[in-house]
Amino acid sequence: SVYDAKSGESVVREGDIGEHLFVILEGSTEVLVGNRKVGELHSGNHFGEIAILVDRPRIATVRAVRDSRLLVIPRSKFLALVRGDQEI
Repeated sequence: SVYDAKSGESVVREGDIGEHLFVILEGSTEVLVGNRKVGELHSGNHFGEIAILVDRPRIATVRAVRDSRLLVIPRSKFLALVRGDQEI
């Protein structure tokens, strides 16, 4: 599915349980650990894979810097894709 995040909106929060991988289709986000900005992500980047691969809480907050459109991939679909492709 596709999710439209408004500027300033947190898409994921540090410490939350991760159930989705996100791919940025349009827009940009910032990555925060605590209150410190540690990076930026733009169209074509992805986030959320660590939480779903190792089944642990999110290690950072990702917040939209401007209105952004994100592809949302649920854990079950992502893991099925990974299991089905030996090159991954």
